[in-house]
Amino acid sequence: MICPEYDYRDGLSDQEFWDRTIASLDAMRDQDYYDGPEPDLFPISGEPCPECGESGPCGYDSEGRPMIHIVSEDEQS
Repeated sequence: MICPEYDYRDGLSDQEFWDRTIASLDAMRDQDYYDGPEPDLFPISGEPCPECGESGPCGYDSEGRPMIHIVSEDEQS
């Protein structure tokens, strides 16, 4: 058994398959998957990052959210 829905999906026509897939993607797009802290809670100081030297975000994730390197006070000295 490959998947519990294998037989059902195997019996779908191309149109039924894509209708189901698009409906699933639309449902996912409507949900908010980010459950982390609000970006405002960790403002970027403007000081260069001791890890990479950037003054702003060190990079961006696949959703476009800014990322920073986490550096402990011990590492900054």
